[in-house]
Amino acid sequence: RYVTDLDAIPLWPEDEEDWLPKDFKIAFRQLPSGLHRVYVPPGKENEGFLYHRSTVMEWLSGTVTNLSPFGTSKTMAEKSAQAAEKGTGSKKRKRASIEDYTKVDGMTVVALVGDYNEYRKELERAKVPNVERVTCDAIAIRDQLKERKFQEVSLRYCLHSSEQPRHIECLAGFYYKRPETLNERAFYQKIELSSKASAGVICTWLYLSWVQCWGGHWKFGSLDGESVGVAICKDPAMKTDWMSLDGALHQKAQLLKYEHH
Repeated sequence: RYVTDLDAIPLWPEDEEDWLPKDFKIAFRQLPSGLHRVYVPPGKENEGFLYHRSTVMEWLSGTVTNLSPFGTSKTMAEKSAQAAEKGTGSKKRKRASIEDYTKVDGMTVVALVGDYNEYRKELERAKVPNVERVTCDAIAIRDQLKERKFQEVSLRYCLHSSEQPRHIECLAGFYYKRPETLNERAFYQKIELSSKASAGVICTWLYLSWVQCWGGHWKFGSLDGESVGVAICKDPAMKTDWMSLDGALHQKAQLLKYEHH
């Protein structure tokens, strides 16, 4: 079955034996039967992945040297989009315009740089609930990243002040600054504390990045520069209102492309 849950996050393997190297990445692959966890070796993010634990073991031993390529092993979303473009699907793939977005009440992204006191000051200024717990979580994430040799740790914390649909609720939380840049700007990946992960944290598929379309804006979503974001902000400083896709459109976010004017 095709899963559109934006909150579907692959968990790090919980086996008693710590068999998966920490420099691997994990992801979900859409199969006809549902989501399947796959494993991406370090440095191979643009090449392919391994389907099973057994193939990871063979990769590490050198008996397997080939990956399942992303290019030919297409996701269900890509297949559906291609079918729609050819007219064989039930509906043609849509494009989204900025008019498809509406304001999200009380959504804020807080920049966290420095130490405990600076974190707390910024969170209090943004009127974040449970500020003590959130500050401690931020410090715990910072310390975990520093243990992994991050020279500089910069975090963003996303919150919204009112009850929101699930696709907006799942955006809330911490994002850490990646060491690379995208479109000549910093970008951020969602990160969560996890007692089940040996590293103490897990990273998700969700990113906060800058795209050039519509005069430039921040978006929550994938790193695909052509795919629209679930939520966007036109202000480079992220100080103005955030907006989210209207109605049921958010369920099709991974298939929606930018409408260029």
